[in-house]
Amino acid sequence: MQKLSQIRSSLILAALSVCFLPVISGAQSAAAAGTLNGTVTDPQAMAVPGARVTIRSADSTFARTVVTDEAGAFIAPLLPPGAYTVEVQAPGFVLKRPARVTLGVGASVQVDVRLGLAATSQQVRVSARGGHR
Repeated sequence: MQKLSQIRSSLILAALSVCFLPVISGAQSAAAAGTLNGTVTDPQAMAVPGARVTIRSADSTFARTVVTDEAGAFIAPLLPPGAYTVEVQAPGFVLKRPARVTLGVGASVQVDVRLGLAATSQQVRVSARGGHR
């Protein structure tokens, strides 16, 4: 009877450890990752919603693109530690590449970007047609 109780206890313990292994593993992965966040604004410091923020690893081919919300804010969680370049694009604005960012284990780094307006140009085309007789 005692032997059966020990086997049952061992099986329950094994089942519980299998159930909680993904939770523990996920928590360890999150702790080993970092987060980049920030705000994208225009020259008058107004939020730029819908801007595309592309984060690329300087050491590998890893890249992630996020989009700013209504307040111009973005967040890119669970990034592997390392050096990154950030590129911000929005219609009507000049492409912006802030300085390289280094992200450490468990770090949260703020990258605020102020975009400049794209130059606009207009072309006027004039053609002359002779038609006097």
